Amino acid sequence: MVKGAAMSMDPGKIGTIKVLDKAAAILQVLRERERVTPADLVETVGESRTTVVRICETLVRHGLLEREDSSRVSYRLGLTLLELGALTRQRLSIRDVAHPVLVELSAKTGDSTNLVVQRDDAAVCLIRVVGSYPVVSQALYEGGRLPYDRGGSSLALLAFGDAELQESVLARLEPDRRPALRDRLQEIREAGYCVSRGEFLPETGAVGAPVFGVHGDHAIAGVSVSGVVGRLADDRLPELTAAVMAAGESISRGLAYSGPYPRPA
Repeated sequence: MVKGAAMSMDPGKIGTIKVLDKAAAILQVLRERERVTPADLVETVGESRTTVVRICETLVRHGLLEREDSSRVSYRLGLTLLELGALTRQRLSIRDVAHPVLVELSAKTGDSTNLVVQRDDAAVCLIRVVGSYPVVSQALYEGGRLPYDRGGSSLALLAFGDAELQESVLARLEPDRRPALRDRLQEIREAGYCVSRGEFLPETGAVGAPVFGVHGDHAIAGVSVSGVVGRLADDRLPELTAAVMAAGESISRGLAYSGPYPRPA
């Protein structure tokens, strides 16, 4: 193999972990049945009743199954699967709805456009469309993480995000930095957008706006135009903020958000 070349892996030749195969087989049975007993699963899994129970109890601990204790112990699908399914639908729909909007926004401005979504301790870039302007910022890429308190899209997401997210981000900051961030988030909410210059990386900047989903009580993503700081000159800001906010609203409407979209105070 050529040194430095990427290793090609044939999925058909990659080994599997047998216990995970057996756990998956249990979940597949529950696609067709509301509940099952360990005895029901012995033949499907090909293991003893004791082993079947151990696998099921492990899945219970992770919320993938729920145990029902009556005359006979039985198992049904857990709520964690419902949560994961909802997240999968939401994130797939965000990508489907947002990508053409970001392509159009990039074509209109000539700059790179981004969509970030909420992750535990940082915003994660789900979509990035590189603009036509010859100098491209490499500050963000698909799958890249962005601190919530820096960057146009992540700050817009945080400012319009739920209170729990805001408090968790504030709690991780040094106490003397918290008042400034609270004030910044309030300013972003009043403006309806965020302008960030040199906060994430020197000489880079972004204009960001929130994206809302069907439930509408808080932002689920942030959209931005980004590039070198020179592309965010004051005389371009009215054009950029209007374009980014229009994109944020367009994506939100595509996700069935029916509430009012932020407008400058």
